[in-house]
Amino acid sequence: MAFSDAYELRHLQSVLGQDCLNIWHAEKLEASFTAADIAVAYRDTLLAPMRSVQADGLTHIDLQVKSLSDPNDFGGLSLASVAGNIVGEEMPAFTAWAIRLIRSSRVTRHGQKRLAGVSEASVSNGIAVASIITSMNSTVLPAMFADWVKQDMTALPKPMLIKRIKYTTPSGSTAYRLPINAGEYQAFRPAAAAFQGVTSQVSRKVTGA
Repeated sequence: MAFSDAYELRHLQSVLGQDCLNIWHAEKLEASFTAADIAVAYRDTLLAPMRSVQADGLTHIDLQVKSLSDPNDFGGLSLASVAGNIVGEEMPAFTAWAIRLIRSSRVTRHGQKRLAGVSEASVSNGIAVASIITSMNSTVLPAMFADWVKQDMTALPKPMLIKRIKYTTPSGSTAYRLPINAGEYQAFRPAAAAFQGVTSQVSRKVTGA
């Protein structure tokens, strides 16, 4: 697919006063799709599965979507602070469920997702309880690499793993960034998703708003 079809989606959540951010990338398959369409399709596909394994002390704040190539194509969608489904005390905010998005090409790395809002009732001796594993396998993992479904869409947006571009910072260290033009762009759809249990690192913590 083309660089002009690529989008970045930022999903803001909050638990125990800590803002947590999941970042996704996707490609649209119809020229008429906009950032707003991508946001709705993501919400309708992934929000319910994610909430099924999150504590009710976690709230989903909003989605922010932007095209990687068109600065005029961007949009947001409020999630109305809807909470996770599991009733009970939350574990510390740095605790998360770890999920790996398995790459389909060696051009990219595997993707990683961290779902914050782990309930104390969901973990026993540092291991996810059986009900969480069941929910992960039946609902959450399939949604992690599925098409993002929106009712009036016929060609659905697809989550993608994008090859990062290595560069040297002004201080001389090596870093990685997203592509900034079509010549740099390489992206592949994840082949599968795998649950890796409880981790002590939430992906991309955010302070302040």
